[in-house]
Amino acid sequence: MALAPLLQGEHIRLTAFDPDADLSVYAGWYDDAEFMRLYDAAPANPKNAGQLKARIDTMLKAKDGFLFAVRRVGDDALIGVLELDGILWTHGTAWISIALGDRRNWGKATGARRLRWRSPSRSTN
Repeated sequence: MALAPLLQGEHIRLTAFDPDADLSVYAGWYDDAEFMRLYDAAPANPKNAGQLKARIDTMLKAKDGFLFAVRRVGDDALIGVLELDGILWTHGTAWISIALGDRRNWGKATGARRLRWRSPSRSTN
């Protein structure tokens, strides 16, 4: 029996964020003032690679959140990040942040697709 990928849709998939491989692409998004303004509620300001690495490391170590890389199916290109943050396990709630870094991926309903994933169906037999 073939198992369906857990976090994959038709066009995109979620993977672990790899700071060594993904940081340079992620850092490039911070050259776009509109990306910075839309990605964070805090005032937008440029960040260098060291600051971004520290931010990523903090997110990856968090006990109340998860950071995922968003990749295109086919070429596995990093196109964004999805973060669950402030998880309140007893209440089943969290904040969700979805960011598409490259503007060529904006306006294609990619973010909406990420929110429509469902758990793999289970048989009730």
